[in-house]
Parts: sequence; structure tokens; C-alpha cells
Amino acid sequence: MERHAQRRRKPSLQLWHERLGHVNVAGVKRMIKNKDVDGLKCTSMVVKNICEPCVYGKAAMTPMPSARGVRVTKRLQLVHSDLGGPMSEPSRGGALYFGRFTEDFSRWTDVVFLHKKSDLLAEYKKWLTTKARSHTYTQAQATQPLHRGPPSPIPTAFQQWCVRTCAGRP
Repeated sequence: MERHAQRRRKPSLQLWHERLGHVNVAGVKRMIKNKDVDGLKCTSMVVKNICEPCVYGKAAMTPMPSARGVRVTKRLQLVHSDLGGPMSEPSRGGALYFGRFTEDFSRWTDVVFLHKKSDLLAEYKKWLTTKARSHTYTQAQATQPLHRGPPSPIPTAFQQWCVRTCAGRP
């Protein structure tokens, strides 16, 4: 075992570049040269011409196109919802799923924890009444929510309720 530990080679500059989170190679060279870090030794000062993770990290993403639609003018006129899960580990309360509701006018977002996907509708209705009560919305405003967003595994009961409540606009 001792012989094996003695034979271990010092890492290359490329390996230090990767271990330090793809930090600037010149910076790593400077740290080695100035002995800024104890134990930072290098056998080879050669690095790859193209470091793929660095290329991806420096790539600029194209901006998302702006919504050209009309913004809502009242609270609870449009509510976005998402459903996530099942999680690999349950929450402290035993929930495996979560629901997210975002009120479009104020951008207020709440997250609720769910034991089953089918609990989403009950939590949404509870969220609506709580939201309406806490922000002094009128009942007429609180009964016009819309479900919008990318396709997700939304329970059928929730979809049907949205279609009935939102006048056929899921």
C-alpha cells in the first residue's frame, strides 16, 4: 500500500483546471508559480486546446422571445400552475409532489406540497380562497382562474375543473 501511495503522480495542469471548476488556466499557472496554494503541484503544464465544458460555459444563450400578448389587468385574471414530482425523497411531511401557483398580475408565487398528484385541485381551490381572502379580491375575480403553461402530468379532475371554470379555456 505504501509503495502505491508513493507512486501516485502529481496531477497535470489540465486536471487542476478541471478540479478547480474550470478556472482560468493562467490563474492556475500563477498559483503554482507563486506557490499560493500549499500542495498545488503539477507534472505537466499542457492543457487541451479546447475544453468542452469551458466552451459551453462561455456560450451565450439567445434571449427568450417576449410575450406579445396583452397583459392581464386584474388580480387572479390569469394563474399559471405547475406540478412537479414524484421526488426521490419525500418531504418531512411525507409529500412526494409539489404544485406551484403564480398569479400573473402581481407575479406572486406560492408552492404547495402534495402527497398525491390528485391533491392538486383541492390545494388550488384552497389557494384561490386564501389568496382572495388575504388580498381582498372579490368573489367574481377569484372565480376566473386560467390554467396555462407547458404540458405536464396534471390530474384529469384539475383539467376538467379548469375547463368548466374558465369557460372552455384550459
